[in-house]
Amino acid sequence: MDGKKKAAIIVLPFLILGIIILGCTGYNDAVNSSFGLFDTVINKSGTKGFVTAYHWSGDPKDNVIDIPDTDNNGVKLESLGGFTGTGVPNPFEIIGPDCTVEYVSDNPDDYEVPVSFEDMIFELKLGANIKSIATFLYSSNAVEHYRHIGVMQEDGSVIFYRILVNGECSPQSTYYYAKDGILYGTQSNEMVSNLPFAKNADEIEKTEEGE
Repeated sequence: MDGKKKAAIIVLPFLILGIIILGCTGYNDAVNSSFGLFDTVINKSGTKGFVTAYHWSGDPKDNVIDIPDTDNNGVKLESLGGFTGTGVPNPFEIIGPDCTVEYVSDNPDDYEVPVSFEDMIFELKLGANIKSIATFLYSSNAVEHYRHIGVMQEDGSVIFYRILVNGECSPQSTYYYAKDGILYGTQSNEMVSNLPFAKNADEIEKTEEGE
């Protein structure tokens, strides 16, 4: 038998096995799920998942987002946000209560109802299994860098909360560590760039005031 054909015959079963394994552990035909205050995406085989959303009550006292190691069925949660199918993004986001008034600027004159603006700082605690972070907590609004969540008050006014986070992570995490409320990658020692850390926001404000 030709050596190349023999090598191909030997390699083929392992290639097929690799494809099967990838199919079982990837996020093709993934299932949307939820538990507690979290929305998740679970892979078809039920071996791992990622968190797509946290549902916030709108109460500033509810300021802790504790990402667990597993969901209520024991499935490992390995990422904040992720991708499904051929690369469809499913970013992690914080979802507030329904509000009919959308944020457009920090100018109260731009609204038809009374509005005010406050910072909402969440204590974001990563579980030990979180390996990656894909989030749109920053706004895509070109007018304002940070994302805002509007919360309607009983008198019809709206408080727009600028979303900020203090990062924490499990001591058992081998992927991230926290220092002064900021998350860093364990291997790179670089700051996680796609989270709106409260400490950075304060530094930016001081810089702008000094200019």
